[in-house]
Amino acid sequence: MKTITKVFLFGLVCGIQLYPCAPSVLASVNAFLKVDPVNGNDSTAQRGNTSKPYLTVQAAVAAMQTNDVLFVKNGTYNIGTATLTIPAGATVAGQSTSSTIIQKAGTGYDPAQALFILGNNCIVQSLTANITNGGSGGPFGAVVTGGTNLAIQHCNLSGYTDVIYFVGSGTRVDHCTISSRWDAVVPTVNATGILITDSSFVALTNIAGDTGFSFVRSSGSSDATLLDCSLDGSAVTSNIYGLVSADVNGSTVNLVLCTLGGPTTQIYQTGTAKVFIFYSTFDSTKVVGTIVTDLPLPAIWTFS
Repeated sequence: MKTITKVFLFGLVCGIQLYPCAPSVLASVNAFLKVDPVNGNDSTAQRGNTSKPYLTVQAAVAAMQTNDVLFVKNGTYNIGTATLTIPAGATVAGQSTSSTIIQKAGTGYDPAQALFILGNNCIVQSLTANITNGGSGGPFGAVVTGGTNLAIQHCNLSGYTDVIYFVGSGTRVDHCTISSRWDAVVPTVNATGILITDSSFVALTNIAGDTGFSFVRSSGSSDATLLDCSLDGSAVTSNIYGLVSADVNGSTVNLVLCTLGGPTTQIYQTGTAKVFIFYSTFDSTKVVGTIVTDLPLPAIWTFS
């Protein structure tokens, strides 16, 4: 078996559509803000003065401006049915992935009701974002990438459907765990240059009536690449479209060094949509449509 050493130096391939440029953390900070669930006070908190922290995430986000950085201390933050709209160039950073928990009750299948909506050049890192309720077909998910050139790093994201809904192009998702009961990540029409790397997809137990489960469900003229990801569909009990689905004309999904598992359809392709597979593990008897396999790795990887 080949051992593959990744020489994946992100900066060397920025500008190539397959690997979008991620924004630089703290590249041009305007002001720092902090949320503290013990010592914070929304009435006395000050943007730009972390010694006067906010108590709630909602109040801190409402005070954020372009290129601000918000640090959220460990705690569980229930934001009700609110949506956190992050301004362009801003960063939201938790103290730790497992202990900084932001959650909300979903209110319907509507991107405007997601937990986070990200503007251009935003970063979200080191936190857990949960949608805590739902049923067949909804509610909407944890993150909507409303802008371009975004980074989601070291996060646990969970919800019932559309946990990450890609609207803009050039988003990178790194070292995340994405859990869902229906579609996990959805590149919408013309959302291109999406890269998900070193991440795990976990299927929660299907809800009765939800038969259209996919980890990746692509839309027209979109492209998404999964690099070094695991897709665990062992809990999927009903599935029409496959763990990876390219079922809209013009969409493309690339699987590189990925592992797919589960008892139902693993890859689904129709029409002019494309699925390209580079050195990935899957069950070829659980494929619907035409895929392209055994492709050589790009030059940015070497064998050792």
